[in-house]
Amino acid sequence: MKKIIMTVILVFALSCSAFSAIIDMESVSKTGSFGGYTMLDGVTYTTTAYSNTLAFPFPMSAFTINIVLAGGTVSAMSTTLEGSLDGSNWFTLSTYTNTSGESAHVVNKPVMFIRVGHSKTVATSTPAVTVKVSGAKGL
Repeated sequence: MKKIIMTVILVFALSCSAFSAIIDMESVSKTGSFGGYTMLDGVTYTTTAYSNTLAFPFPMSAFTINIVLAGGTVSAMSTTLEGSLDGSNWFTLSTYTNTSGESAHVVNKPVMFIRVGHSKTVATSTPAVTVKVSGAKGL
């Protein structure tokens, strides 16, 4: 039965046009959470770019985002955690503009897909931006 359920989840994920990354779904299915998934890794975007999309086997409604800036002095930036119910229509869960990086929580916003958008890095040199996200089903 477990193999059938995992096969159905995999087929569903592969059939989603927005699907481009998946985490350990067996672990997510057992624990209802995932931790420290790197959505962006050392990017230096000056225009908007999006991370891979994460697809979940059930709605996830609590997220922690950790944004780390390395190198350079940043005067302006914007990082957005976005969610979707269908993998096509996206909405903002939260936006972050702290030029020193930050950690924050998003709760009570159930979604089936997430992605991170990063734009507008204005700096005296080329800082690298790394974004990690953890999540859970919530209560």
